[in-house]
Amino acid sequence: MNAGKRINRETLKALYRRVLERLRRRREPQEPKDPFAYVAAPKKPRPSAGNAAAVAELPEE
Repeated sequence: MNAGKRINRETLKALYRRVLERLRRRREPQEPKDPFAYVAAPKKPRPSAGNAAAVAELPEE
């Protein structure tokens, strides 16, 4: 587009309509060949909150 050329209102409306149509016509994603492709990996077990807060008292001298 030339720097000195202005876009008229009808051209902007047409462009806006085309963009909206394209967004509305989005295709559904195809199913992956791997059945576990979208399955999250299992997380590692975490220690309970009570075990992590254990503190041993120091003997007084």
